[in-house]
Parts: sequence; C-alpha cells; structure tokens
Amino acid sequence: RLKLLWKRIFDDLVNASSSMACRRQQQQMPFSSQNQIDTLDDSTKFEKEYRGLPNDRAVQIYVTTIDERQSRELFAYIKKLHSTAAMNGEALRKLVKKFDKGASARGDDLLTATLFPELYSACFMAYQSLEIYIDIMRDSLVVSEDEEE
Repeated sequence: RLKLLWKRIFDDLVNASSSMACRRQQQQMPFSSQNQIDTLDDSTKFEKEYRGLPNDRAVQIYVTTIDERQSRELFAYIKKLHSTAAMNGEALRKLVKKFDKGASARGDDLLTATLFPELYSACFMAYQSLEIYIDIMRDSLVVSEDEEE
C-alpha cells in the first residue's frame, strides 16, 4: 500500500503539471512558435522541479498543487495506513512478548531475538515515517476534529 501511496502522489503531480501546461498552451495563440517554446519551458521546469524530489517535499507540493478534496482524501488514506500498520506492528510485538513470557517454563526458545529483527525491518513498520507526512498535511490543511479520528 505504501508503494501505491507514492504512485498516487507522483502521478497526481505529473498530471497536474501537464494540465497546467495544457491550459497555458490553450490560452496562447494556437499557431505561435512561442507557444511551442513555452510548452518546452513548462516541461523543463517540471523536470527540474520534480526530478529526485524528496518524499516530504512531494507531500508539501501535493497539498499546495492538488485540489483540496484530493488532498483531504490523501490525508485520510495516509492516516488509515498509519493506523493499520501501527496496530499490526503492536499486535505482533505483543504476541512475541506473550510467547516469550512462558517460553522458559515450557522449555521453548525465546522468539524475541529471532522475530524482532524481522518485525522491525518489515515494510509495514514504515508507519513511523508516515507521521511526518501526516504532520505536513495537517499543517497545510485546516483539519477538523472528525478528520483527526
């Protein structure tokens, strides 16, 4: 899901940039050579602005470029993703802890040393980095109490 999140962000940014360039082109004279130069300038500007864009900056640009409805949808999606990943990570951590609590009495090996490195390096544990993007979006959008839950 995290990959889909970033795909959506960058796809929307590319589409928004293309739309802006097309609107600019339509506003100018259709057969003007200046029109072709401006279109090239827009695509060059896009390439310079978005090439190698850090993910936190991509979220900031998304919120300021894309309409508010889509930004709010993305905010809700990131919050849901964060919540789900945090709950799953915590549930797995507690399962290992509970198993290890009675492991020595049962004569079993402790799982902490084996499973925690796997757990903490799992892709769904990237939820902690999502907190940064939630904060960025919260600062840019006026967020109601209902949206926070």
